[in-house]
Amino acid sequence: MSSLPLEMIAEILCRLQAKELLCCRSVSKPWCALIDGPNFVKLHLKHSVDTSSNLYIILRTTSHVHYMSFDENLVLNDCVTLKELNHPLMCYNHGIKVLGSVNGLLCISNVVDDIAVWNPSIRKHRVVPFLPIELKRYFGTKSCSVYVFGFGYDSVRDDYKVVRIAQFGGGGKRSFESEVKVYSLRKQSWRRIGDMPYCVLYPGANGVFTNDAFTLGRG
Repeated sequence: MSSLPLEMIAEILCRLQAKELLCCRSVSKPWCALIDGPNFVKLHLKHSVDTSSNLYIILRTTSHVHYMSFDENLVLNDCVTLKELNHPLMCYNHGIKVLGSVNGLLCISNVVDDIAVWNPSIRKHRVVPFLPIELKRYFGTKSCSVYVFGFGYDSVRDDYKVVRIAQFGGGGKRSFESEVKVYSLRKQSWRRIGDMPYCVLYPGANGVFTNDAFTLGRG
């Protein structure tokens, strides 16, 4: 295959599973650069969506994360195989919360509010920098606090983003104030955007990314 153009090699490799691509990265430096490149990532994702391949279910328990591959567990197979994953926030050994998922990436956090964007298929991740609260005047008061997260893909800017909504108030629907910040995976930085003028009613439910927008329970 060394005589084939890289475009043709990419068309062949995009049909492989993620774990097989990890092995192919060791073939040569050009192959490694090709597989790690953003164009190939999009090509592999598109092929997976078009062919309904590379399908996984992630199962989270109190302190462990398991996955099941549909490619390995066929309909005719009576035995379902679950495999444990070592997530990137394992050092605290208290499990994780899944803040959101899109295009095979998971946004996770642990009990001390560390956040990471994680690709469990290729065992790679990026830790999101710590984000302090600006509305410090609410600390030490009796006002309640609500934290809601969302994780999605910005198709216009080709960027994955984490959204955090911190909301403070005295309990009434009109007596609250919000602080909304967005983390760009491409820029690797947080920025504050316009505050959300709605009261979050379900603090335990994070935003769901659908049709290029976040949906969450609000009042």
